[in-house]
Amino acid sequence: MQSALIGLNFPLQRRFLSGVLTTSASRCYSSDVKKYECTSAEHKKELDECYNRLDLSFENTKEAFKDIPQTHAISKPSHSRTYFYEGEEQCDKNRDIFKDSINAVASATGNEGFVAVKVTALGRPQLLLKLSEAIVQTQNFFKALTGGMTLQEGRYNKTRGNVFNTYQAYLKQTLQNMEADMQVARREGWHFGAKLVRGAYMEQERARAQAIGYEDPVNPDFQATTRMYESCLTRIADEVDRRGRTNVSVMVASHNEDTVRFAVNLMKERCIAPSERVMCMAQLYGMCDQVSFSLGQAGFSVYKYLPYGPVEEVLPYLSRRALENGSVLKKANKERDLLWKELKRRISSGEFKAKTHS
Repeated sequence: MQSALIGLNFPLQRRFLSGVLTTSASRCYSSDVKKYECTSAEHKKELDECYNRLDLSFENTKEAFKDIPQTHAISKPSHSRTYFYEGEEQCDKNRDIFKDSINAVASATGNEGFVAVKVTALGRPQLLLKLSEAIVQTQNFFKALTGGMTLQEGRYNKTRGNVFNTYQAYLKQTLQNMEADMQVARREGWHFGAKLVRGAYMEQERARAQAIGYEDPVNPDFQATTRMYESCLTRIADEVDRRGRTNVSVMVASHNEDTVRFAVNLMKERCIAPSERVMCMAQLYGMCDQVSFSLGQAGFSVYKYLPYGPVEEVLPYLSRRALENGSVLKKANKERDLLWKELKRRISSGEFKAKTHS
């Protein structure tokens, strides 16, 4: 299975690249009373216009689904397998597919898209697991010596955010680990890029912890994960304020409407305009479109995550995304009702299909 992130930002499609250690996950954007200023009058005007256009209920289907441009169409790509090891020759083929996919997305989106690379397609899973354990042990050793760890981003993010590290909010140590990485980036002077997700490997993490005999690394419940997510996002905003708008960026990858509202309100509070390339949102293609399109129509940076490949390999990935955020399934009826509402509106108004820009 392969995947890509395609930009969906309608009027403001841009290239999305441009401490104190916090150990608790209790902060939210409203707890900081500091007054933040926009970097320019133009950015303040842009932010106010985008925020005022956005319906935070994400239920205005007429605005969300109108005039959707088709400027970033991509031809059907080849697939790569990731769930079964088929030998080093197949891994080499997967490597070439990754390279072709990166070039295809860059070409189709004007160097503004992202490609998510699954390392498990590039080697024997057992060896990758042992390598991962060795890396974690080495990182813990050097963290004890230096207070941080060296990341691959340092090699590629010297001038802008080309590589984003994924942080999974369902883990108890996510905020602390992210803090350590930010300190390294600040000290070494490279761009810190983060993709913030909730995470979907709770059962595997707990089973492994029990088998090996270490403490359960997973947050106890959904609410704790939400607090962790918001604390991480707030901490990134603090780092933006500390280092400047061109040195930090984050992709808010979430299907949870409350989380998206939190991110938008945080941008409003911190005076972060969409065109400053600091924060963008991302959702799976075909999921929470009312959120993605509403954000895009209002002027915020939005990416749609497009997994592709054989059905038998894509479905396990999609099922993990559903488990990652149970509220997605709970709100499926809402999405269906919104689509039905929009269909009835178009029929009654004679708009049988959406207009597209040429």
